[in-house]
Amino acid sequence: MRQLVGHGFIRGQLCSLRSGCAVLVPRFAVDQGIFKRNGLAVTVEQLTNASVVIPGLRSGGITFDVMSSPQPEEGTAAGVSLKWLAMWNSKPDVQLCVQPGITSVQDLSGKAVGISSTGSTTGILLENYLPKAGVPLDKVHLVPLGSEGAQAQSFIAGQIAAFVCGPPVTQSVLAKRKGAKVLVNLADQYQWNGAGLVGYMPWVQSHEQTTAKVVTAITEAWAKWKASPAAAEASIEKATGVPAPAATAAYQGSIRAGASGVAPSAAIESSVLAVLAKQLPNTKSLTPTQMVDTAFAH
Repeated sequence: MRQLVGHGFIRGQLCSLRSGCAVLVPRFAVDQGIFKRNGLAVTVEQLTNASVVIPGLRSGGITFDVMSSPQPEEGTAAGVSLKWLAMWNSKPDVQLCVQPGITSVQDLSGKAVGISSTGSTTGILLENYLPKAGVPLDKVHLVPLGSEGAQAQSFIAGQIAAFVCGPPVTQSVLAKRKGAKVLVNLADQYQWNGAGLVGYMPWVQSHEQTTAKVVTAITEAWAKWKASPAAAEASIEKATGVPAPAATAAYQGSIRAGASGVAPSAAIESSVLAVLAKQLPNTKSLTPTQMVDTAFAH
């Protein structure tokens, strides 16, 4: 039995997932019987506690993890040998949502802006984007609120002026906060490892045939995901429990941020590392080839 985790995982191949939307393609592969057709017994599970991922990968309890940058880069910089094996989102599928009356990024000066945590995907991107848009970080109050759900609740209650989220959370928040809107789509601003399969390389190197089967299944799932919107949206509804319009928005967001294939890109990794070097000094020594393994995805 393997496991995929997000920060997502596959059990059997256990694949873990941290991001709810990142795990949608592996879950679609389960729903469509794609893993099974490739000779794999796979369970995809959502992990709420990211601290269990690295111990799980090292012990073999988690076989792969579904992540977005900067998580694998942070892990590798800390001495854990992780690499991107497949990548289906080459942009960040997240948007900057703002309260009614805010019409520009400059309007955020002096206001509270929610982030999950310093060093998170949304935190890294927001802290990079605001100065580029003309808002120095010392002019905003970045509030770490933990989960995306906690940020959404604070936003709906009017306690923060803005936060970064992705579909289907975006649609849920905007529906509950009249006049709120998406001010900036960060998928238009960055090349980014938005969702992909990460392997713990000591395990990968001793299980190359299994790894190849998992990546082949992910490749097939991504191709079918793009070609079968109705099936993909049904899978999103099943996985998340959101209504059909939100599932449609989540699907459209995944396509907007999606890559043409699933081969990880050294060029995109280079863009990621350039952003991370400004905020996570321990990643400065990393190179794209250190983070990307293209042996399994073609």
